[in-house]
Amino acid sequence: LTFTNSGSWTLDANLDVNGNLTLTSGTLNASSSNYTINIGENWTNNATFISGSGTVIFDKASGTQQISAGGTGDAAKDFNHLYVSGSTLQLTGSGLEVDGNLTIDSGKILDLNGQALTLGTLLNNGGTLKLQGGEAVAGAMDPDSGTTEYVGTGTYAELKAGDSYYNLTLNGSGSWTLDAILDVNGTLTLGGTSTLNASSSNYTINVGENWSNSGSFIE
Repeated sequence: LTFTNSGSWTLDANLDVNGNLTLTSGTLNASSSNYTINIGENWTNNATFISGSGTVIFDKASGTQQISAGGTGDAAKDFNHLYVSGSTLQLTGSGLEVDGNLTIDSGKILDLNGQALTLGTLLNNGGTLKLQGGEAVAGAMDPDSGTTEYVGTGTYAELKAGDSYYNLTLNGSGSWTLDAILDVNGTLTLGGTSTLNASSSNYTINVGENWSNSGSFIE
């Protein structure tokens, strides 16, 4: 489904797009009637999306869906509620802002892929939030469920998604230095050739469940 002129379209029912939804120009208005938009493939917004009080669900059963939302801090690009119900949703080209609830279903992945994430009301993470480590992340994380996974290859002076997690995994070859006390209510995993450095300021790490280290930990 593609919108290519300067018109404005307002939903009067739920919308199901099994392929791609592309906003090239014009306006798509989800209205104030709580309509749901289901997306089977990719979302690209180069125009205006008025999210209203609606919900967008990405539901591809397998493989990766991509979302080029248009960036953060722009009401023409934001989502109200967004669900990751497909296998993997990957950001491309621009950041994502969700003003209502962002839900990642069990076993599913939201991959920031180097792009910014701004959260509004709630992150309900039943799956995995994946980031490299240099992204701008604003809003409260979910310390009660799910996994946050860092996969960067650089050297990072902080954990960009904050200092409170349920499960926290460091993968890849990156190195992360704490800038505050770290609270992991579930399991802390150091995988790949990753490094967690707590030495510079003697920060405390609280782990509620298990610790697994096949990478490097610098006390």
